[in-house]
Amino acid sequence: MQFFIKNSPLFPILLAAIILQACATSGNRVEMTPSNARTHMQADINVSDLLALAKKITNKMLHDKKIQNWAQMQPKIIVGSVRNDTDDPTLDVTEMSDRIRELIFNAQRAKIVDPRAADFDYIIKSSISSQRTFGREGQEDVIYTIKFRVLNFDGEWIGSWSDNLRLTKGARPLF
Repeated sequence: MQFFIKNSPLFPILLAAIILQACATSGNRVEMTPSNARTHMQADINVSDLLALAKKITNKMLHDKKIQNWAQMQPKIIVGSVRNDTDDPTLDVTEMSDRIRELIFNAQRAKIVDPRAADFDYIIKSSISSQRTFGREGQEDVIYTIKFRVLNFDGEWIGSWSDNLRLTKGARPLF
């Protein structure tokens, strides 16, 4: 039987087909991505994603008409720590909270006070959440949502902003 397979005129074609199939499904796919795209091997968020989300939502808030007049008033604000409502309880959002405080401070629109201060004008409450879905063949899709709420001393809602980051992991190859 071995002699027949090796000496068969179909052997080179069969061997080439097996090699091509193995190369095509090895999982080494190359794709072009935009230069500003964030690439991931998994559908999990990393520190640079968290910091980019913090910057995006903070700038969105600072450019809102409701907040633009803070530059003249220089209100005292408490920037609360980001609450982690994701499906990953180990996600460290400390740097995200620090980046938000830094951006607001550098914008010179408000005076940031300690969270334990009794004298303040506004408080910023923020949270990050996630929604994870799984598809066939190992596909995974996660949408991370960051939310900001600004309230005054009396608890009156002044404004709300949110933004999303979607991370997707493609299907696993069969071979």
